[in-house]
Amino acid sequence: MAGQHSSTQRHGGKAIDLEESKLRRRPLRIAAEHIRWDSRMAYRLLREGWMVNHK
Repeated sequence: MAGQHSSTQRHGGKAIDLEESKLRRRPLRIAAEHIRWDSRMAYRLLREGWMVNHK
């Protein structure tokens, strides 16, 4: 691969755990269901059932 620019190189993405993918989609569902809630209220609901970092 001599002469090939480094920006053309690709690597596989990081494998995402099934539980993590569910956790990533959950805030979007909470926002769709409870439009007027702020992020703190959504976080309180999100914490139920999962160990979630406050950030």
